[in-house]
Amino acid sequence: MTAITNFSTLKTSIEDTLGRSDLTSQLEGFISQAEARFSRTIRGRDMEATYALSLNADGEATLPSDFLEMKSISCATTPVSWPELVDMDSDEFLFRHRPNANPQYVGISGTTIIVRPAANVSATLYYYQRVPALTSLNTTNWLVTDAPDVYLYGSCLEAAIYLRDMERIQMYSEMLTTAIDELTGERRADRANRPADAPMAPGGRTLESAGPRA
Repeated sequence: MTAITNFSTLKTSIEDTLGRSDLTSQLEGFISQAEARFSRTIRGRDMEATYALSLNADGEATLPSDFLEMKSISCATTPVSWPELVDMDSDEFLFRHRPNANPQYVGISGTTIIVRPAANVSATLYYYQRVPALTSLNTTNWLVTDAPDVYLYGSCLEAAIYLRDMERIQMYSEMLTTAIDELTGERRADRANRPADAPMAPGGRTLESAGPRA
């Protein structure tokens, strides 16, 4: 079997594994659908990212295009504030914040992030990003490098669903689950073996740098 190192070799390996040469036009769709599944099911340090925001006078900013899930946000107020993520329709977001205080709560609506009380300041978003899509231009990413089997089984699962092959659906689903479990298990073990991070306060900030909460 061809070693999987990039977008092209992945497509070749999918065809080899399926034993089909008549699905060439569908391969990129299978890979794209698998990537959507990966973004729903995988979380790890390789997906962690930061993004600089500029909150407007209404306390709003546009999320990065690869945003998947928020971890925390810090606002460049004095002192630095770390608003708590709540539902947009919650009493906390709508009513239970102090007027003219630093941001206490944050909500997400579509592609917009909003803090309350509003603050026209810069902020740093800590978040999980989607698995970068493989394309003819972006031929590799961290996941195909670290876990090519995850990509292969995920893509073959999407192909089996397309073919309505129940036996292969079950087989590739089980293989994909095992591969993801092994990947995330390795990440947890690596995190556990690293030197201890600085103590963390609510919202993800270190106790040394958190300061009093507004």
